Amino acid sequence: MKNRALIVSVENFYEDAGLRKRNGVKRDARRLHKILSKLGFSVEIRMDIDGDEIYKAFKA
Repeated sequence: MKNRALIVSVENFYEDAGLRKRNGVKRDARRLHKILSKLGFSVEIRMDIDGDEIYKAFKA
């Protein structure tokens, strides 16, 4: 069984957070995916998910 890696990448925050859009997030996630894959990880990228979705992703 391969080790798993979950990349949670947030580009767009909720308005109430008072944070701006993070440009370059998709590129960073792709680069990290490439590196982790080369190290033998089974990698999943999840973009702009909320807390409940993060919890579910870790439970899967």
